[in-house]
Amino acid sequence: MAELKEALAQEGYFQPKIGTSIARDPRGPYLDLTFNVDAGARYIISDIRFEDGGRVPAGDLLEVMKTRMGEPYSLARL
Repeated sequence: MAELKEALAQEGYFQPKIGTSIARDPRGPYLDLTFNVDAGARYIISDIRFEDGGRVPAGDLLEVMKTRMGEPYSLARL
């Protein structure tokens, strides 16, 4: 479940609820594994700030970033 929680967190779902159920197949050594996922709320970026003493204008940095205010958080876009 840790991998599933990490994958959800990378897409902005930081408080998922995940349950599992396991059913044994009587015909052999097999299991049916089911993940019950409630991803919860997806976090949205409300503000982006830079703390570099103003050496590089914030507008220049924002222009080259993939991440935008008002969009869902995604680790891949940072």
